Amino acid sequence: MAYYRTLLIRLIIILVPVGITYGVLFGASSTQPQPPFIVDTMADINGSWPTGSFVYVKKTSSTFIIDGSTFQVVSPGNKFFVKKDVQHFQLTTTPANVTTASFTVLSGSTYYFQFNVVFQSSATGTGIILRLNHPGASVFTAKADIPVAADATAGSLQGWLTSPVDTVTGTGVQAVNTDYLATINGIIVSSKTGTLQLMAAPEVNTSSVSVRPFTYGFLNMFPF
Repeated sequence: MAYYRTLLIRLIIILVPVGITYGVLFGASSTQPQPPFIVDTMADINGSWPTGSFVYVKKTSSTFIIDGSTFQVVSPGNKFFVKKDVQHFQLTTTPANVTTASFTVLSGSTYYFQFNVVFQSSATGTGIILRLNHPGASVFTAKADIPVAADATAGSLQGWLTSPVDTVTGTGVQAVNTDYLATINGIIVSSKTGTLQLMAAPEVNTSSVSVRPFTYGFLNMFPF
């Protein structure tokens, strides 16, 4: 009997510290939610968030749209997103603003941006005209890549946007009423606070071009 008592005491001495260690390592060590954090007001961002967390502040109205809900990323996050959730038809060759496809840029700040433009044309001979308007910049350069024909080396047209009035014009599409993806990516060092705005138009004013839902863009403020 003394032997079993001694054995039980030894097992308790061994197992209790193991249980404590397991609880510390694998148990709930924090009641905080996992990133990203979504808070109701700007005042809520002052909480003790883990290093490197992205904190999102809810907004009642904003051009920063994620999956149908509106959020604005604040420090320490520097990435902003927009997703277009309505169709935009354009019938005139003068580029017009694409709704819900814009970002606010701040004076003196540097950004990398990208727009992924889903579009359709009502005529194979009518491509899409793309333009980016901005409030002013000491550096602004962007590359546009637009589908214009069937799969081949010449299947897309590439062009450069170097000013807020510059355009890149697609010369057609392979098939009518078919979704195609045009892309724009570039750098802006903004000299004024204002809006970086995606604009679009049809190449020929007797046809229509539509910028489709799920057109998507993002803006990254340096440093990342």
